[in-house]
Amino acid sequence: LRLYVRRVFISDEFDDLMPRYLSFIRGVVDSEDLPLNVSREMLQQSRVLKVIKKKLVSKALDMMKKMAESEERAVESEEEEEEAEEEARQRRAREAEDWAAFNAVLAGTRPPPDDAPADGVVASLDLQLQHQAPEGGKTTRPVTA
Repeated sequence: LRLYVRRVFISDEFDDLMPRYLSFIRGVVDSEDLPLNVSREMLQQSRVLKVIKKKLVSKALDMMKKMAESEERAVESEEEEEEAEEEARQRRAREAEDWAAFNAVLAGTRPPPDDAPADGVVASLDLQLQHQAPEGGKTTRPVTA
């Protein structure tokens, strides 16, 4: 950490402001509360410097906590987006199958029923309706043309 007092450079490596477990943090501290003509020994005994140290530690820990929470939210939102994309893909696949079946019905090329004759020729709907059984009865087998 670099220490400045009223934008005047005091010390380049003032590592006493942060504990060892936060030694990876780099930055600048500028204070209006410290006197300009101070020695290193005087700074180490200053109450203002102890307050600054406490504030720096709490601020650094709060920033790391916020970073971890935002990273966690980002991961969760990515997972939710992936799930939504997978559901959309599955829905589009089902819709494509439904449309293909519907188009086949419209075009008259739907596959024959299981009990259709082996030659694959199926009678028209009008012909089949003519050969239906009376009300309440069973329908007959489809008539082939």
